[in-house]
Amino acid sequence: MRAAVVVIVLSIVLSACATLPKPEQMAEAEALLAKLQAKNQGLKSFKGIGTIRLKDKDITQSSRVAWLGTEDGFLRIGLLTIAGQPAASIAYNGENLYFFSHLDGQFYKQKTADPDLEKLLSVPLKASEIIALMMGRVPVVKHRAAVIERNDTGQGWVLALKNSWGKAVEKIYLDNSRNGIKKIEIFDGGLMYRAEPADLKLTDKYLMPFALTVSGKKAEFSLSVDRYWINTSLSPDMFVLMQPE
Repeated sequence: MRAAVVVIVLSIVLSACATLPKPEQMAEAEALLAKLQAKNQGLKSFKGIGTIRLKDKDITQSSRVAWLGTEDGFLRIGLLTIAGQPAASIAYNGENLYFFSHLDGQFYKQKTADPDLEKLLSVPLKASEIIALMMGRVPVVKHRAAVIERNDTGQGWVLALKNSWGKAVEKIYLDNSRNGIKKIEIFDGGLMYRAEPADLKLTDKYLMPFALTVSGKKAEFSLSVDRYWINTSLSPDMFVLMQPE
């Protein structure tokens, strides 16, 4: 019986190893991944203002939104009323996640690392991932191997990041030059979300997305950017929300 179990486990391990790309293929893919991660190098902080639309089932809501963030993981997002007054704010300072509703006074604080923003954005997106997307970069999940594949459509390429079992945990869809990012898919067994940056414009020498759509299993949000401010001075207290007295 024990021998049979060993044989089964060994066959699974060997099968997983067989699905991993060759070392030279992985080296080429990891080099491409590093190049994509280095996009907009020198961009340290950003601010922006625009409109966000949330679609959950058959309900669509839109709001003016302002945000600021830093390369090292600090983030603040503020939803505004039609009159331009604060409606709700969320902030993360690398240690604590804060939420405050300006409408009913609800306050929330939690010690956490790289929080999931699904409650705010309706899509299971981490703080580090939305920061990367807003900075014109690619979020990269933990993976075991990377491989470059031709897109099934025949147009462009796919940089696939895979786990130890050879299953894709992320797919980055690229144009024919392998430089332009068309969309990004993140998997956890099934598709968690799909991000599509668009309307790229040069802003203070950095190529920034002025449109972003992120869709999950049940909901999606789209961001339309009016303006970016690049490498502005941001103090740490901007990413802390205080409970009103």
